[in-house]
Amino acid sequence: ACMLACQKEWGLAVRAELLDGGRLAGSMTAHPKLCPETGELLFFGYALSPPYLTYHRVSRDGVLVQSEPITVKGATMMHDFNITQNHVIFMDLPAVWGGGLENGVPVNWSEEYGARLGVMPRNGTNADVTWYDIEPCYVFHPLNAYEDGSDIVIEKTVANALRVPFVHNVFPEAKFVHLLRDGRDVVESAYRQWQAPVDWRYTLGKARQF
Repeated sequence: ACMLACQKEWGLAVRAELLDGGRLAGSMTAHPKLCPETGELLFFGYALSPPYLTYHRVSRDGVLVQSEPITVKGATMMHDFNITQNHVIFMDLPAVWGGGLENGVPVNWSEEYGARLGVMPRNGTNADVTWYDIEPCYVFHPLNAYEDGSDIVIEKTVANALRVPFVHNVFPEAKFVHLLRDGRDVVESAYRQWQAPVDWRYTLGKARQF
């Protein structure tokens, strides 16, 4: 699987370098992906005005080789995305920017906007994106993505199950998918997440970037 979070390897330092050289225009996702096979850094940025979505590709030696505007219907809170060995998959979902701060964030849930997944070759262009309509949903963090023959499989975590009250307050019209898990597995995974020792080397390394 090629979908690896890479803040440790690149992090804010890469964005700062790209901005300093005038090569990166616009925002950068908090979840770029570093391919262990090619060494490429793949990421995107979203904006509140057109182009709403832009895909970026950085070579192994740190050169920004592609910045490709991707056509979407509007400004959405696209927090993360997926990559496989040959493709990137954008998640154009109905968390739409706009409105007031009644729920604490300026984002509205819009069933009318719809939900879809956009599949594009990693070195492709906007014209190469194939969009697939799906049931309205929202994904903060996918777990993994891979190719199985002609199919692309995306695996999703259930971490936000711990934040249901907050999500319901922000998106009161959103629907929740009920997931059934073995209680023993839930306890074990929660224990590992919340009781694991602090990785001080990583934490201090992140602190030095500010």
